[in-house]
Amino acid sequence: MSTVASSPTKEKAEIQTNQTTVKGVNITLPLLKTYTYIPVPDLEIRDSSTALVSLLPTDCLVWVYSSRGKKKRTGKAYLKARVLEDDGGKEGDGFEEMKERRVLVKYPKGSTYSARRSLLCPILTPTSDARYIFGSSNGTTSIHWRGNLVDFKCGRTVLVASETDNYRKLCHTHCRRGEGFLEVGCDYGFCIELVGRGMEVEETEARRERDDEEPTVTAASTAPRLLGIDISAESISLASQKFPKIPFFVADALSESGLEFVKEKCVEVLGALPDVIAIDINGIREIEAVVKCLENVMSFEPRLIVVKSREMFKYVDGMGMKWFGC
Repeated sequence: MSTVASSPTKEKAEIQTNQTTVKGVNITLPLLKTYTYIPVPDLEIRDSSTALVSLLPTDCLVWVYSSRGKKKRTGKAYLKARVLEDDGGKEGDGFEEMKERRVLVKYPKGSTYSARRSLLCPILTPTSDARYIFGSSNGTTSIHWRGNLVDFKCGRTVLVASETDNYRKLCHTHCRRGEGFLEVGCDYGFCIELVGRGMEVEETEARRERDDEEPTVTAASTAPRLLGIDISAESISLASQKFPKIPFFVADALSESGLEFVKEKCVEVLGALPDVIAIDINGIREIEAVVKCLENVMSFEPRLIVVKSREMFKYVDGMGMKWFGC
């Protein structure tokens, strides 16, 4: 067991590692005690998977998406809501009927809506209870289940996507209002801007709910806490021009000095280390670099890490983990 450097605001974390082989290359996958690795299927695969017919528990927090139209593309996130009732459909219903069944949800201001199941995206809610643990013996990885994800509550989690669209949707879906968000490999800033817009929608609805129009609530106090880094100075320059309100910096999270710089900027810009970290250092990049970056940012101890990597997705998916969301 190895130990990583302590962060400026959090205690030292111990990282367990699991030796494995991917495409003939031996790698060590970092396993912080309470982290769960979960592969999330691509959008096209998800549309034909059992994820869309899974039962949603009462009080489950979800994003309600707008209708996808004739082309069946994922619509835009509309609002967050709480599930009031999901009867699971009628006995004998097929896949299509289950996917289009109605689920009663409640919006922040109290109004209710009967939404199609296919337009509801469950949001992972953090809990101190680690739902899964990893074990290793004789070079074979095993997964010990503690309950399941059907209640969409888990401890520290790594969500792994293979494609850009899915990666961005995961970041947008699971990063909540008031949380600090860091993207490593932000490129031109499109993903981080999407996350910011989602936070602004939440903040607007929260203010409407409490009818808070007091002058003490300023734009600065409710602005999304965002930070983007990339090793490309050109990308950072273009991102800063396109989204001037979002802080972007040139940094390499794979190097020791670069990681320290990122920590300093997080504390300076976000006020603390981030709650959610996204990693997109090229989806087809060698997995060793992705694992190194993942291990580095785990020293920040975020509650959630979202990774875009085709190779890591293949490996984690092969573990047999299941995703009950959509």
